Amino acid sequence: MKGAFGAAAPVSLAGVDIHDTAFRVSRKRALDGLVRSIERFGLLESPVLLRQAGRLVPVFGHNRLAALELAGTVSFDAVVVDAIDPKAYKTCAVLKCARNEAGPVGRMRMAAILRRLSLGDDELAQTIRHGLEVSGEFASEGAAESVMRLPGRLKDYIDLRDVGFKLIKVLVGLPPDAHDFLVGRIGDAGIRVNIFRDIVEMMSDILRRDGTLAAVLSLPAPTTGDRRRDEQLLHDAIYSLRYPAYSDLRRKAERIAAGIERAGCSVDFPPYFEGDEVSLTIRFDRGDNEDSIHRKLSEIDAGLIEKLVGLL
Repeated sequence: MKGAFGAAAPVSLAGVDIHDTAFRVSRKRALDGLVRSIERFGLLESPVLLRQAGRLVPVFGHNRLAALELAGTVSFDAVVVDAIDPKAYKTCAVLKCARNEAGPVGRMRMAAILRRLSLGDDELAQTIRHGLEVSGEFASEGAAESVMRLPGRLKDYIDLRDVGFKLIKVLVGLPPDAHDFLVGRIGDAGIRVNIFRDIVEMMSDILRRDGTLAAVLSLPAPTTGDRRRDEQLLHDAIYSLRYPAYSDLRRKAERIAAGIERAGCSVDFPPYFEGDEVSLTIRFDRGDNEDSIHRKLSEIDAGLIEKLVGLL
């Protein structure tokens, strides 16, 4: 089938440098589904390969090529070119964005490739803005380059989770050691994006206030073994550094709550004091009678409850 770059022809997978990522723009993805599709239906879209210094390097189709290797494919149909036509590249790039196959970093990388291909200033500007949907703040070569300098794992996370350009701007404003810290905390499964957003914004606030992120960078990594619990603990630790008054207030609330809970009930109050109520849970057993129920209720210190509510 003839596409933007021309017609496909049989190619040996052994002749392709599938690990060359110079042109990679798609999100890294789990390949199981793609492998199954190839095994059942064959390759539905041909990769585009560039003949370069005696080898074939992928221009489009990195995930497909990795899946072909996993599927044990020996040869397949691909479009092989000796030079990249800017018009054809633009067509494929815009189509890839329309399919939502490229995240923010991938879209900026496609913009950089189109610059190198000399697409033309007006057409380039229109393509970046409306075809690739790159934010105006990152449309320039210099601004995009600041993102490309981020650690690879952080760029992969940005693409995988479709991190917004507003947060990317905050992220690139952090120093390199902060980026390394975040890489170490993302985890293999990837931290939840709302937690990531809060952490990045709080780190930026702390840096602006204190002129350093030393307190954040010295935080040990939580190791409960529960990914959700660990990322919440990290979030809360940074929140305490960002809002020290909150930390003092929380410690006071926890001391009061401990006094109430000695009566055999549990206390729940808003984690960031962003509410106007405290809840108590009292447990009664099957053997409790009226007297024991009255006794349990009377043991609850109403004065401590008043103090706790007063912190909200």
